[in-house]
Amino acid sequence: MEYAVDGDGRQVTAWSTKRLAFEPKGWQVAFRADLRAALRSLRPQRGRGLVVTYATPDQGFVDLENVLLYNVGQGCISHLLDDGLSCRRITSPDGLHHVRYQVAGLPGQSTAVPVGHVDSTWQGPLPISVAEWWAQLRPGTRAAAMQEELPRFDLDVTLTGPGLSGVRMGGALKSLLDGLVACFNAHDGSNHDRLADLIFVSGPGDTTWRSLCDTSTALLGVRPLIRTYRGGLAWNPADERCDAFTIRPSSSERWALQANVHGVSTRR
Repeated sequence: MEYAVDGDGRQVTAWSTKRLAFEPKGWQVAFRADLRAALRSLRPQRGRGLVVTYATPDQGFVDLENVLLYNVGQGCISHLLDDGLSCRRITSPDGLHHVRYQVAGLPGQSTAVPVGHVDSTWQGPLPISVAEWWAQLRPGTRAAAMQEELPRFDLDVTLTGPGLSGVRMGGALKSLLDGLVACFNAHDGSNHDRLADLIFVSGPGDTTWRSLCDTSTALLGVRPLIRTYRGGLAWNPADERCDAFTIRPSSSERWALQANVHGVSTRR
């Protein structure tokens, strides 16, 4: 047996011999279908968000939001996001991959001093692309001076705005996280000639380029942060190092996002 899924209307638990892939094949096709069906049966509760845990038996690089949300299909969880979302990665007790989705109260905010912070407010629509999120959030990004880049980190995000439903937040989730994490990386300066015509996302291209390569907030290091892809840009932030993230939505007449970054010294 390669996997098992169990749900009771309050939570869904599952295990598998391999983590769910973005484009599943073989038995993973049935695994994803069973997981989707179980998640659709979860009932939302006022004041409670979706709390998800992924227990992995290895230390391999993996984007937490991909494994738990994007690869499954956000359409089967959006009805549970009105009151927020929290995902975390822990160590598996055995050689299997375990996931648990439950409707519950979100974890409290950390009392530790953050090593990075974002504070941004704006009028107008919710950003759509990674580039739009980065351009909006980067000016409000601050970071503590550090000797070494963070090997792993946690994120705590508060997103406020008009008409912020779970469906709307679910649709923005992946690009939001990529754009936010990218604010704590710096581009290594590669491929300037090929990228220069594509980076007019925030003022003149030379200003945007300097901001992309600025290391003052690079808690997650310097890397090839952007590259050309199918006539546009592909982003490569270090979100594979994220061990946990929480997004707390609230209603407001204008958009705002505040986020704290905390370093993680050991795997839970």
